[in-house]
Amino acid sequence: PKAAAREASSLPDSPGRADVKRALDGVKAGVSSCAQGQGGVAIVNITVAGSTGRVTAAQVEGITGPAGSCIAREVRKASFPKFKNATFKVKYPYRL
Repeated sequence: PKAAAREASSLPDSPGRADVKRALDGVKAGVSSCAQGQGGVAIVNITVAGSTGRVTAAQVEGITGPAGSCIAREVRKASFPKFKNATFKVKYPYRL
């Protein structure tokens, strides 16, 4: 228990800019494959859980239908470092 508490105290309050870019660039190829020839920008509203670093919600604006659903699925695969706050929200653009 003490080790877990010590580990939690050293965590940042939320992911930094580099953490966000690294996590979301990590799924960029999957997101691009979802476009199915469509162009434009998909804006994804993302919620991440601090205790796990996992994406708990991804809502896509700008691209609809099967491509938008595919993008949301791919973004949910992103993995962030754990952080202290319960959740972190970010709006991230993917150019298709």
